[in-house]
Amino acid sequence: MPLVADAASSKQRANTKQEKKAPVDVEADGLDIDQNNRIVTAKGNVRLVQTGVLELRADQAQYRVNESQLEASGRVQLVRRGDIFKGDKLSFDFDNAVGTLEKPDVNLSGPGGLITADQASFRSEGEGREFIHLQNASFTNCDCADPPWHLTAPEVEVDRANNRITGKNVRLYAGDVPVMLLPWWRQPLLPIRESGFLMPSFRASHNGFEFEQPYYWNISPNRDATVAVREMTRRGVMGSGQLRYLEPDYHGQLDFKGVYDTSNEEYRGLMLFNHKQKMDDWQFKAHLEGSRTRDFINDFEQKLVEPSTRRMESVAMAERFWNTGHGFSQVQTGINWYQDLEQKDDDKTVQNLPFLYASDSRLLNSVPLTEQALPLDWGRWRLDSEARLDNFYQLAGDITQRLDVSPTLHFERPLAIGRASATLGVRETAYLLRGDPNLTGTDRNETLHRESAMASLRLDSVLSRNYSNGILHTVEPSVQYVINKVTKQDSLPNYDASLRNFTTTGIFAQNLFSGTDRISDVQWVNYSLRSRILRHQQEENAFWDHILLTIGQRWAPEGNREYQDGHPFSTIVSGVDVKINHDISSSFGMGYNPYREKIESTDLTFSMALAEKEHRKTAMGMPTEFLRVGYHFNDPLSAGNPSLAVPTLAGWSTLTGLTASLTEQSRERMQDVILDTSTKISENWYWNQSTNYSLESSGLKSWRTGFVYEHSCWSVMLSGGRSLSSSTNAHGGDFVGLFINLQGLGGVGI
Repeated sequence: MPLVADAASSKQRANTKQEKKAPVDVEADGLDIDQNNRIVTAKGNVRLVQTGVLELRADQAQYRVNESQLEASGRVQLVRRGDIFKGDKLSFDFDNAVGTLEKPDVNLSGPGGLITADQASFRSEGEGREFIHLQNASFTNCDCADPPWHLTAPEVEVDRANNRITGKNVRLYAGDVPVMLLPWWRQPLLPIRESGFLMPSFRASHNGFEFEQPYYWNISPNRDATVAVREMTRRGVMGSGQLRYLEPDYHGQLDFKGVYDTSNEEYRGLMLFNHKQKMDDWQFKAHLEGSRTRDFINDFEQKLVEPSTRRMESVAMAERFWNTGHGFSQVQTGINWYQDLEQKDDDKTVQNLPFLYASDSRLLNSVPLTEQALPLDWGRWRLDSEARLDNFYQLAGDITQRLDVSPTLHFERPLAIGRASATLGVRETAYLLRGDPNLTGTDRNETLHRESAMASLRLDSVLSRNYSNGILHTVEPSVQYVINKVTKQDSLPNYDASLRNFTTTGIFAQNLFSGTDRISDVQWVNYSLRSRILRHQQEENAFWDHILLTIGQRWAPEGNREYQDGHPFSTIVSGVDVKINHDISSSFGMGYNPYREKIESTDLTFSMALAEKEHRKTAMGMPTEFLRVGYHFNDPLSAGNPSLAVPTLAGWSTLTGLTASLTEQSRERMQDVILDTSTKISENWYWNQSTNYSLESSGLKSWRTGFVYEHSCWSVMLSGGRSLSSSTNAHGGDFVGLFINLQGLGGVGI
């Protein structure tokens, strides 16, 4: 097949056409074509292209058509499979996809990295199986003149088909200083999951010197696992793992840590499991968590559970929903299991297993025999019915079954300037008690029950005014009357009821207790006033609550004031929420006792983002340049609210396991200041700190401070502090650490 010369421009071009092969186009300042030997010699600004295979630029090149071999030298630049190679001299065989490049500088496509080497060798093992072998190579992901870190290795192999780059006898350098030696190293070329060892971490703590080596296993496209071994000089060897799975009908995650503690000579561990699954019309959910010893979460560095956790909760539940067009129904069944980390064991911790819950909500005119009834043809009436069966169980103690049934009728009707709503409901609660004489001193086997009725009437009004600048101002007064009548409940056990805090979000609660076991047997009138300033945001096509002001109070007639310290009026609660824009917001809440002329509670938060939106996180994902300030004050002694009533059944207060931490109305006086900031010190340096300071004890509850250096391809953080433990009077321990993040390689922690 002849070589074709093209002299249509000042450049000289040649085209080689071969059967079943992409043609090779050669362009240069000067071309010498040997038709007999089928050799093309090009000099000066050579450009050689084989479409879909490669593109070459060089000072001079020679292409042997019969052998499909190329020789090039002088400022060689080769683009192949998206990778860019620069070097001194290239030899390449098109037929076998093999060749060599001397003194290459390699820029791998995507986030692959930059490599310099003495020589690059290309080889192929069939269609789609092409490799690059580099000798005496230096690798980095930093695209800058003087990379702050790089890896060196006598041999590096790039495997595009398997998305990996591998090195042997690797050294990690910080600048020109070697800091780590690895027998081998591998990482993915593209951000695609790849099995292999992850970067190790080092740490010094009260557990001694710690070294952890994780391994990532890409099991399948919808499953993966990470396992790690951590050596602690003072505690022994800890194993940990995480398994994740994702299927069309279910997904979940399992996390675990386990160690034989050589210091305490015992096995210790922590486990978390989450699973969700759809089975026909049923949904199954499971959240399981547990610790083999009470203080595991404080003794070992872990991120599975907050160090301040006091009670671990597990639940497994199946549920189903029905939608009938006029309403919906729901069924739930499952178990709740609790582990109290503040007790030496869970013999007396109350468990809830199993439980069964059913609910139904429908328009009343859809119920048979009511379709033609009056006055059901005006307004809107809805019937809500709930039933719950609970079995409360203790490893050493009582077993109780509780059945609760509560149908409630709701009515709602729009008015010219608001709406009117009403509720009317009854409730029957029955208990089957079986006492343990070894614990209670009595052998009780009896049933108890309680009946109650509740009615309420509420009026809500909205007055608004629009302004020409897009601002909407509203004034929203509301008033509600509630009456609850309950039979005697002092002798009933109490498993789930706690006195609610009176706040702006709970002004119109129809029961002053949460849960089922206690109902506030009083009547009262709630009233509040809300005022909002909203502005239409064109870019979001929505109204923003720029300012929200709320104030409310409760009044009770004579004989119904036990929850107000005998006074006719309750605490005055108020709150202000301000949102200036996406960057600045604040909220303020306060409870004021008008009789003692004291503030019972205060909550204040202020948040401001200082950086531009695209610069609000470091390479490690940490937020930068922000300010958050908080103040929390609670004085239950000035509130005058009664303590949570405990059951009078002999020994029941010790059997229930209800601690102060479970009540919503805290009996502990608190006055805390919280500060969380990130300050930009210079172009690359940030100072982050978080502090929780108690004004009551004049001491730090928890704190954390750290310096972060952020570079385009690496970052380092030095931090230290103290974390809260499961007790507010104790700490999870002091810590100090150094974390280095190398772009594309991951992190090394010390």
